Amino acid sequence: MIRSKVFTITRPQLVRAASEQYLRRMWPVFVAFPVFGLLAMIFGGNILLRAIGFLAFVWPFSIPARVVMASWGKAKLLMRRTSVSLEERTLYFHDEEGGGMMLPLDQVRRAHRRGPYYVFETRAFNFALIPVDAIKEPDRASFESGAGILS
Repeated sequence: MIRSKVFTITRPQLVRAASEQYLRRMWPVFVAFPVFGLLAMIFGGNILLRAIGFLAFVWPFSIPARVVMASWGKAKLLMRRTSVSLEERTLYFHDEEGGGMMLPLDQVRRAHRRGPYYVFETRAFNFALIPVDAIKEPDRASFESGAGILS
């Protein structure tokens, strides 16, 4: 069993990480919508098409607000002091109040290190974050291999 140090993830850190995940997964849409919107505003034949074009053009800028709303429950868990343990191909997130969650690694679509975090993307298009610094230096190699983290 590998157990992490206690960590917290602030709301701005979670919003940034969630926005990055969303953009990485949906980047073709984030290119297509503004291009369509710009073309509709320039070449649109009527006011309705131009209005729809404007909404399509500004839609990507609403991502951080949508991420804040969508990540509220996860943020409440990770903003508490949390620790993680890796046991038998399952990650257990423990908070200091006795709660937590379980993430079986067979439900993880992709696990990788991005910046200061280990990111676990699930098959349900959700994700979990663990700060790299939360895993003790001597345990990092065995944690990464046990959790299937890609380099």
